[in-house]
Amino acid sequence: MEEPKEQQQMAHIDFAEKQFSDTWTVMFNPVGQPFCLCQMKHVFESSHFALL
Repeated sequence: MEEPKEQQQMAHIDFAEKQFSDTWTVMFNPVGQPFCLCQMKHVFESSHFALL
């Protein structure tokens, strides 16, 4: 893959000031729309893959 010659565009996301849960995090995309991030638990896990 070729090295970029110019600075690449970066996205900025912000955390919400108030969080409502310990299991998910509210964030805002660059246009201000909220979205949540959470950790998924594995349904099945082996040495080769994890089924989510």
